[in-house]
Amino acid sequence: MHRSGQGGAGLLLIGGVLAACGGSSAGGTSTGGTSTGGTSTVPAPSTSSASPAASGTPVITDGVPIAQRDPALLTIGYIERLPRIDYVWKSASPTIEGWPAEGQAVTWRAHLINWSSSRLPDVDYSWRLDGVPAANGSFSPAGGETTLDLPWTWARARHELELRVGNSSFEDWMNFQVESYNLLLARALYPETPNGVLDRIRLDHVRVVADGALPLDPQGANVGGSFTPAQARPNLPDRSVDLQWGFPSDLLDPRYAVYIDRSSLKTSNQFYYSGFVQHEIGHARSMIDEYGFEVFHGTNGSRVDITENGQPIAGSRYLPGAPTINNGKAGLLLHETPSKGLMNAQWTFLDRHSAGAWNRIAGRRATAGNYNEPENIGDFLYDLPRENEVTVEDVSGRPLGGAKVSVYQSTEPAERGVYAKYYDDQPDIQVRADGEGRARLGTNPFSATGRFVHSDVGYSNITVIVRVEHEGKVGYGFLEAADFNYEYWKGHTDLGRYELRVPLI
Repeated sequence: MHRSGQGGAGLLLIGGVLAACGGSSAGGTSTGGTSTGGTSTVPAPSTSSASPAASGTPVITDGVPIAQRDPALLTIGYIERLPRIDYVWKSASPTIEGWPAEGQAVTWRAHLINWSSSRLPDVDYSWRLDGVPAANGSFSPAGGETTLDLPWTWARARHELELRVGNSSFEDWMNFQVESYNLLLARALYPETPNGVLDRIRLDHVRVVADGALPLDPQGANVGGSFTPAQARPNLPDRSVDLQWGFPSDLLDPRYAVYIDRSSLKTSNQFYYSGFVQHEIGHARSMIDEYGFEVFHGTNGSRVDITENGQPIAGSRYLPGAPTINNGKAGLLLHETPSKGLMNAQWTFLDRHSAGAWNRIAGRRATAGNYNEPENIGDFLYDLPRENEVTVEDVSGRPLGGAKVSVYQSTEPAERGVYAKYYDDQPDIQVRADGEGRARLGTNPFSATGRFVHSDVGYSNITVIVRVEHEGKVGYGFLEAADFNYEYWKGHTDLGRYELRVPLI
């Protein structure tokens, strides 16, 4: 990410806006272009033909790393839309407020950088809209930044706007990350999102500031969670974008080993495909860390003190778990969430739960923050059916009619930790299943107060432990708030139905 021959790296502030939101606006992408002596292009990440909805197949796979691309003198920095419009704080109509009016004249302005000190003569360029030529010409940019404009009439429909000219800079790397993110969104095919995530993003603004200047507003250190404000909240007052992320210069320190691998073809190499940036700015669209659904015992802050016959179930035949280290402390992993993908630790495809959460606000401007974390992070967790019914079954799928069902909620632990959970030995809900094994749990069996606790408060209550007793035998299982969200998003807002299979001992 260091611009060789261009002085110090400085700090780079990235602004992103929704580019196409369920039939809502035009987007801008830089893909390839002309350089001295030929043409070089930014290749899109390789894709898999398998559906991630069926198997969790990575969408982003190994490809040509940034460092191996041909150097270019002229690159596209970003494409912004004019006029710039701030999102409206706590807007009641975010699909209307903050957007241009239908039929309004707007301008797409591309910012290009000539890295040489001399003018580049007769450089051809072309604008393409939805793959069809929209305008073309040639220009002779002097050293430094120049712009190219495309007038357009705003229409609330999905479009793809492309300008072709050059690559090999930070801006090109960031556009590559945007292309990758849009691919994740498009391929997030799940029962709740059969057409993928409807929104698209674009790189709208890049600002270079002095080393140590981030966050530009000191208030960035006082809001939005525990993540370093220089990255997560680089420019708090800027409401003209819907996503923002900062790149402080200390990321170039070899001790952090973030961008030192410039040859690996692995998607785990952040110099090629970040994944980390995509994950972290996902929080600005209200998405949570999916690994927060997992349940540990003995790790920092997490304990399961439920007993059977006076003996702890954690580590027993009821809940054997697996040895692990979490929050820097050894313990047991008792429940591993099935929600894998970008907002967990698998950054090459978008997970099912996050896809549903994103589509819930498709087409909307930011309303409560465009940074990590906004005030409305995780608000989709409250998408719960008015009544919820679980059918308890044995491992063969046989309903356990008449079973006694006990629900244990996570409460605040004595020792806090990231997404820590504490379960005491007293059930919070006890019901008897009917003859078909069906038990009603109410609207929100996760919290006695109806309030979810999850992000940056030292513990989490979004997963419950369920004890099932049937004909003298006992088994344990888990329910996640995500299960209830899926039912709600499918339109089952009055009654959600779930199956829980437990091994009876």
